[in-house]
Amino acid sequence: MTLLRKISIGLAVVSSAAVVIGMVILKPMADVGVGYVAKQVCSCVHVGKRPFEQCRQDYLQERIEVAELTDLHGVQATIFPIAEASAYYYPNAGCTLE
Repeated sequence: MTLLRKISIGLAVVSSAAVVIGMVILKPMADVGVGYVAKQVCSCVHVGKRPFEQCRQDYLQERIEVAELTDLHGVQATIFPIAEASAYYYPNAGCTLE
């Protein structure tokens, strides 16, 4: 096996390990982030009675996409493909994550 081949295999192994370790560390933080944004925007819209676009601007992040689920009275926040969370409004309980 040539030296160049050994180096390229070593780099592939190290890169793969870095991606897996990064996902293990970042996934829990992403879950918390999208849950927070979904719940806060849902509360802003349904409890605070503000327009969705105005509430979405309050929590505007580059990587977190926020969508209104109008027929379900909820909000969905996503960091594709890592994390996703939805919050729904219930009249006597406010917005809750599901």
